[in-house]
Amino acid sequence: MNPENVVNITRDFLKKYEDEKAVQIIGGLASTATADPASRFSVDDATIGVPKDFYLPAIRGNGSRRDVDVFVNSTDDKFIEKVRQDLTEIVDGRLDVSVFGVIERELPHNLGFAALKTFLADRYNLPGSDEMVKALYPFSAPIDPSGLEPWRVEGDGFSFHMPHPSMSLLNYCNRSISGVRAKDADKVSALAARLQAESSKFYEWTTDGPGKSQLELARLIHSAGVGIEPLNHVLPESQNIKKMTKDETLENPYFMLRDDPSMIQKIALAQFAFKAKSLRFFESSATVRAVFQKYAERGLASSIVENS
Repeated sequence: MNPENVVNITRDFLKKYEDEKAVQIIGGLASTATADPASRFSVDDATIGVPKDFYLPAIRGNGSRRDVDVFVNSTDDKFIEKVRQDLTEIVDGRLDVSVFGVIERELPHNLGFAALKTFLADRYNLPGSDEMVKALYPFSAPIDPSGLEPWRVEGDGFSFHMPHPSMSLLNYCNRSISGVRAKDADKVSALAARLQAESSKFYEWTTDGPGKSQLELARLIHSAGVGIEPLNHVLPESQNIKKMTKDETLENPYFMLRDDPSMIQKIALAQFAFKAKSLRFFESSATVRAVFQKYAERGLASSIVENS
């Protein structure tokens, strides 16, 4: 018997929030809809139509439960928690649930414990400002407001909002300190290839449009961490980008410590590289990764995986 379809498990949730643009499905459900060869894009309408038989199994090939990830474009903690509770209740343990919003506070700017245990980028709304940034210490890049305008996925009896397809790609590229994760490489490659084949507008959106700052953040994260190869591996060859030198990193406007003493800068970058390479080594083992996904990803290791 085939595993249950993620769409069927989440259908009631998708129905409840189908008109709420702030509630955006990310991760596997959105990337599968985008990469599916049978999906049909309408750039003008910002929609993706998926085939009637669209299917995403709730159980991965390694036996672990698939997760459903939701980004809530809001700083309202009560609303974010309501979305989390609704999703948790509806999936009823059949999927792992991850719901996160925008953090309203100043960016961390030190070498303390908070920096040490940070492995994923978060979105911040800076107090007293309308500016939103995506940050993974010691890097921070502004998010173009137009880059947060969602697309809509339309299927047989369901629909949901997701980020712009190019933003979905960039989210995989600048999410983790370990770069594009080994477990996501094939999925991200398929996503990038589909967007390239669909329209040149997606590439332009990424390199010269609203996604430009987020691509630069991905370049910084890879250059200072595990190297540029995991990023270029998932991008079409024509879109490969050059690794930054150390001097270029130190002078980059998205490096948060540009005005700090040289010693602080060196410590921060050394700490970043050590964490990135250590996590990359851990994630690169298929056996360890399968065990981690099945037993620890939402429990024991949440402090690493979710910066909690």
